[in-house]
Amino acid sequence: MIMAGRHGVRDRGEGRLDRSGALLFDQVVYEEGKAPRRRSWRLVRSGNRINGTISDAVGTVKGEIRGSVLHLSYRAREANAWVEQRITLHPGGRTASNRMVFSKLGMRVATVQSTIRKLD
Repeated sequence: MIMAGRHGVRDRGEGRLDRSGALLFDQVVYEEGKAPRRRSWRLVRSGNRINGTISDAVGTVKGEIRGSVLHLSYRAREANAWVEQRITLHPGGRTASNRMVFSKLGMRVATVQSTIRKLD
């Protein structure tokens, strides 16, 4: 909802590469005021390009890797908004910054900023 203010979002996920080299990532998102939801990712890399699916996205997820930044673009089903997501890997490879911008009709309606940490 536009103008809903700030609220907490956190998630927990686990990923692996399948035999074909695709990244499979299972995630549970905990958003304040909502029931937890599961997301499943399948991303395939070809050179610097990424194509794949996310269970709560409409259509194909497209992306590109430039240096330490993964840029993904997709339409979110629930919010019916366009998502631009940038994940920047930090030196050492155990943490990354995640920034998601949600847009409708060309206007920014929400942003999410988070830190991704490898736990094992």
